Amino acid sequence: MINSIPGMRILLATLLVASLPAILGARSKDLEVYFVDVEGGQATLMVTPAGDSVLIDAGWAGNNFRDANRIAAAAKLAKVKKIDYFILTHYHADHVGGVPQLVQKLPVGTFIDHGPTREHSEKRSQQRMIEDYTQAVSQARHLVVKPGDKLPVKGIDATVVSADGEVLPTALTGAGDQNPYCEKTPDKETDKSENARSLGTAIFFIGIFAFLLRTRVARRLRETIEALAPSSCDVFVASPALPPEFVASRSDDATDEERAQLPPGTVRLRV
Repeated sequence: MINSIPGMRILLATLLVASLPAILGARSKDLEVYFVDVEGGQATLMVTPAGDSVLIDAGWAGNNFRDANRIAAAAKLAKVKKIDYFILTHYHADHVGGVPQLVQKLPVGTFIDHGPTREHSEKRSQQRMIEDYTQAVSQARHLVVKPGDKLPVKGIDATVVSADGEVLPTALTGAGDQNPYCEKTPDKETDKSENARSLGTAIFFIGIFAFLLRTRVARRLRETIEALAPSSCDVFVASPALPPEFVASRSDDATDEERAQLPPGTVRLRV
């Protein structure tokens, strides 16, 4: 089981699938994943065997750089001095708000998102949040992606499965089986917010590992899971938007000494 660390709140849908375990011993390097506790929202750091770093979301702004500091601490443990690819799932404060503070701690090479926000607020704080993100993006490479696009991350095979309210029209290779747990799960009402426009990515690691990320799965829930997810999984860390029957978990592999060095609430997986 994933250790339950006080204060850990992961608002994301994550699917981890492992197969062909005999091949694991043949790998020279691992894929490392750090789930950083940003107390709402999310920040997930991955380091591929090829050395590329990927950060998905940056948590909140403010709080005396709390979230940026925790991400930077996890990056230090992972021996990461630069975020090669920053993936923004959607434009809510607990996901994009921490970007301005993040770039003061770690340079970002490429920003990836679904395009401009689809929510428009009269609140100056919300407008400023988007302006700050746009300013950060202007200092780096920027990719706007759609379902079916491949991400240029070395060491993994990453495919966009959802973006800006759209999902892949057909299942990924090896996926598409009926999931019996979906039969009793009612479809969600149409969500017009940024939640339903979240950017989701399926990541395959030398054919034995898949990682599907989609925050706040709200629209076409059953179709998304049945069409995109393989029929079995070892780890499924889910948002409260998903029913408990979808949730499974496993151990993180950090030693007691390593766990003591992790930022508060952070869990590391090494695959």
